[in-house]
Amino acid sequence: MARQAKSQGPLTHEQIWSALDRLAARASLSPSGLARRAGLDPTTFNKSKRVTADGRERWPSTESVAKALTAADASIATFVELMGSERLGIERLGIERLVDGARPDTQPATAIRRGDRVVVKTRDGEVVIGELKRRTAKVLELTANDAAWPGERTFAASDLEWIARIVWVRT
Repeated sequence: MARQAKSQGPLTHEQIWSALDRLAARASLSPSGLARRAGLDPTTFNKSKRVTADGRERWPSTESVAKALTAADASIATFVELMGSERLGIERLGIERLVDGARPDTQPATAIRRGDRVVVKTRDGEVVIGELKRRTAKVLELTANDAAWPGERTFAASDLEWIARIVWVRT
């Protein structure tokens, strides 16, 4: 039986800053480069500015985040994807309840082939959606279908809990 999706709870300092770092990388920039492109002081998003001298967490302003999104040509929805856990997109799509109970020994009626869109769950709990580029006994290569990680990704077969083919059906 599928379990219920867990609440994400309040946003954390780490999620916000991590999303800004990912946003910069997605735009092929450093955090300083993103700040500069956004018309902000280049040190605005530096790691050294994320905690005050007395150890308190420093949060970016909504104005800074808005300017960074504009500079990176990204939407607030993209930012939410970047700040959430790897599972946030899956939960938002409602797929979580469908894939949680899957087992690696479950065999689909049709074999997974190169070019298929797949959902992969790693042994450490990460859920990734992508297009299958190559699959051998030792590795699995995916092409990104996710703005959070552009390009390709390779997984050791031993690190995978399961893989499932995505089949779209229209009624």
